[in-house]
Amino acid sequence: MKKIFIITLFFASICHSFTIDESPVTVVIPFAPGGGVDSTFRNMQKYALTRKIQMIPRYKPGVEGVLGIKDLNESPKNGYTVGLTTSGSLGYYEAQNMKPSPNILTGIIGGNSVFVTHSNSNINTIDDLEKMILSGKLINIGVAHAGQRMAFDQLYEIIKSPYKPYYIMYKGAGQAVTDLLGGHIDILFIPITVAKPLVDSNKLKLLATSKIHIKSIPTIESKYKQWKDIELHMFLVPPDTDSDAVKFWNSFLQDYLSSKDVKEEFENNLAFTVPFNKRFAEEIVRLNSEKIANIKE
Repeated sequence: MKKIFIITLFFASICHSFTIDESPVTVVIPFAPGGGVDSTFRNMQKYALTRKIQMIPRYKPGVEGVLGIKDLNESPKNGYTVGLTTSGSLGYYEAQNMKPSPNILTGIIGGNSVFVTHSNSNINTIDDLEKMILSGKLINIGVAHAGQRMAFDQLYEIIKSPYKPYYIMYKGAGQAVTDLLGGHIDILFIPITVAKPLVDSNKLKLLATSKIHIKSIPTIESKYKQWKDIELHMFLVPPDTDSDAVKFWNSFLQDYLSSKDVKEEFENNLAFTVPFNKRFAEEIVRLNSEKIANIKE
């Protein structure tokens, strides 16, 4: 009887294990196409195909990512709906005391972002930007989510500006970049994966980077010793998602983040993967939510 019982448990575990069949996986992205999260998604989508997994994006922009996160939370918990977002948008979600909270599995990519302006701007360096801020001149700052807004809040705080930033809010980086190219706004802080092609073609001017050193361009952390860049992209599943599905996606992410091809592609775009665990990712969101909650509108 004991042997039969063990065999029964073995087959039961196989029946309840989670695998991806031919059905596509929906990836909820709480921003419009064309931004940094979308860039990360495209990289992951390409890798998933090598595992015979088809990923389809569902863009749900609005309220600094809150609409998309709510959409993910209300999705089926069978493992076929997952999400990608920024730690800043999750921090904003938490700061609004929204419930329930999504299940964060890991951080995906380091947010190596850059300050950029349009080619005809009279802002040529990060020092020019600092002087304009301190002079009180109106600067139209485009932001697509809470993490980008925090970057400018931090800059104004570090240089002890007596003035507050003036923000123009977007549902995603794509439209913000279009408006920057047209000279309708003055400056953005966006992922370098989005900015690099436009900088290389002299359509945008690069003022400073947040992490990775680029020849002749200052790194924010070297200019401002107090600078703290805690923006990450996060991989999510709805709360209470099937435990076997969670195990599957954790294994997928481990393989994805350790892939040589994935690392090389990110490095070619001056970005990098970060295999941070769930606990660290949640701590980053907590810190961001506290910082956002303290922002005086």
